Amino acid sequence: HGGGARIKINQKAHFLGKHGSPESYREYERLRLEHAKGLPPAPKLPDKSSTLTVEQLLAEFLRCEPRGANHPQIARIARACTPMIRLYGATPADEFRANRLRATQEAMISQSWMADEEKERCGKWSREYINKSIERIIRVFNWGESRELLPMNTAAHLRTVEPLRLFDQRVHSCPDRKPVDWESQVKPCLPWLSPVVRAMVQVQFLAGMRPGEICTMKRCEVDTTGDVWLYTPTQHKG
Repeated sequence: HGGGARIKINQKAHFLGKHGSPESYREYERLRLEHAKGLPPAPKLPDKSSTLTVEQLLAEFLRCEPRGANHPQIARIARACTPMIRLYGATPADEFRANRLRATQEAMISQSWMADEEKERCGKWSREYINKSIERIIRVFNWGESRELLPMNTAAHLRTVEPLRLFDQRVHSCPDRKPVDWESQVKPCLPWLSPVVRAMVQVQFLAGMRPGEICTMKRCEVDTTGDVWLYTPTQHKG
């Protein structure tokens, strides 16, 4: 009636949104996970009180981050929190406990929080990526606890969620990254690189430097007067 979707749990109706919409399917999956864990269903909409919701906690974390929300590391945290926001964004942050984080972990495994087009585009998340995403979610709650936005030991309780173990049949593991062979894989590519990039690759190989260290080098920091060139950074680049 009225084009809305709803389900009943323990004789209580829960409205999911517009019938057939992606939002209604995501809300259904959230309620299903709650019911399967034996938890009382969290409200879809936030209470009108001043209680901080999970979505508001993440927004406050991004707003207060001095490096900005577009910083690569912060953007990765925001992406890791996307499944949690879709399932529990309206849940009070102090009620987001280990059971709900575990339900979020299971949703990451099954991809139930994604729309069909997202599943085709993103593919299955690996065990390593899911574990890293859970760590990033806990980091947001740890930040909220340090700012006295959440009760003490909130993050510690979330850390009781066990990471996915090696050989977990529900997910795949990324293959080990092996070092590339200079003669067969790198050296043949050098003639096709621009002079600057070619020099960067050669210096990285000869000196054993990381890519980030190469990118932060300045010409004035390299003494080329002797037979052996000496690189002296002008400031710490950690």
